Amino acid sequence: MSTRLSDTPKTPRFNALCEWLLWLEHLHPVEIDLGLERVNKVAIRLGFGALMSKAPDDNVHLKQANRLGQRPTIVSVAGTNGKGSCVAALQALLLGRSQTVGSYTSPHLLAFNERIKIDGTPVSDELLCRAFSIIDEARGDLSLTYFEFATLAAFVVFEQAGVDYWILEVGLGGRLDAVNCVWADIAIVTSIALDHEAWLGNSREAIGEEKAGILRREAMFICGDTAPPLSLCSKSKQLKTRSYFIGTEFGVATEHGSVQLFCSEGGDHVKHKCKQMPCLPLASLVTACQAFLLLGFSAPTVLEWSTLETLTLIGRLSRHMRPDGQEYLLDVAHNGAASELLVERLQGLVLGGNLSAIVAVMADKNLVEVFKPLVPVIADWNLVCLKGNTRAAGIEEMIVALKQLNVASDKVRCFGSVAEAMRFLGIARDESSEQIFPVLVFGSFFTVADALAEIERKI
Repeated sequence: MSTRLSDTPKTPRFNALCEWLLWLEHLHPVEIDLGLERVNKVAIRLGFGALMSKAPDDNVHLKQANRLGQRPTIVSVAGTNGKGSCVAALQALLLGRSQTVGSYTSPHLLAFNERIKIDGTPVSDELLCRAFSIIDEARGDLSLTYFEFATLAAFVVFEQAGVDYWILEVGLGGRLDAVNCVWADIAIVTSIALDHEAWLGNSREAIGEEKAGILRREAMFICGDTAPPLSLCSKSKQLKTRSYFIGTEFGVATEHGSVQLFCSEGGDHVKHKCKQMPCLPLASLVTACQAFLLLGFSAPTVLEWSTLETLTLIGRLSRHMRPDGQEYLLDVAHNGAASELLVERLQGLVLGGNLSAIVAVMADKNLVEVFKPLVPVIADWNLVCLKGNTRAAGIEEMIVALKQLNVASDKVRCFGSVAEAMRFLGIARDESSEQIFPVLVFGSFFTVADALAEIERKI
């Protein structure tokens, strides 16, 4: 593939990553501006034109591209929930077979570098600054959003590193998302639920149509939603995709109290009986396994299955212990469907009805739908402000939502920050002789990021 990535960029606009990121926040007039026109133009200037269309021979491509050095294999992952878990699982499987992998996810928690990884490791500030310089030079006078710039930076870094597989998580929707400017050899839709209605529509059918935009004619498509909307199924048929749906070609089964995962390989089902309940959502894991088989690899070994069962991802009910003995459960659940899954996973923990929660949610979410599944399991609600975050819902808005759900006012506290709530709960725990229970922090990536920063702070 002919690119200009080996060219030495002119004098960079900035030398430090923090300076680049601050500049990117104000480069484009609005934060979210869906559409492919801008990113397509810059991608072509960067030499990625060959990745924006189908490979000459798709079958040969998937099986032999790594050996022939033709082009990377690209897997795009869209979905309302479960995208990050699916990316992490597929990455783990590929690394287990000694493949080189570039993964792109968003948003990050503590450092921008988390978004772009090579073989599971966040790339350096130096590589990112170089990529930003190359993109800045190529864009000319075209304005790009923060996400478009980040997406192109992932492409540049992966191309320079020569990785075999690109796993790209869609940021918002699918059809008009910057990730969709390249041709996905395998398109994955993990789930579809109501979220981001202002941009994607206020029904599952409308949202399904947007996410179906990542499908490619006669290419492979994996659906991890157990009840996919008609719009997604119709698009799959229209494009004559080679489709694999959870519940038919692959899925999760429960037999005699044990959980089994099964995937399709050559028309036969490959089965695995879980030795323990996996840390990540089952649907995301089995979807990643199905993709792994479609990439031409043999069924996961016992060791590889074991790796998936113990695989964790920060913010997906991840467990964190502070030196003072307090445990925190962090989850980025920020819509009704994610809250329902969170409740299912919490049921496996012995909490005795004593679960305290620290909560902050974005204002564009349906707060009642986010809170409703959790009302039966949360004993006290600690509502917090996210300082400097103009997208966050105000405390009064969250109080109104809880009142609608008949949560008693004496079960609700308010704090100026996540850290303030954590400190208060810590003091209350120290003054109590009762058993120490975990504290749940949920509602958004921003909420979890603030909690993670406080947990990692030296005390």
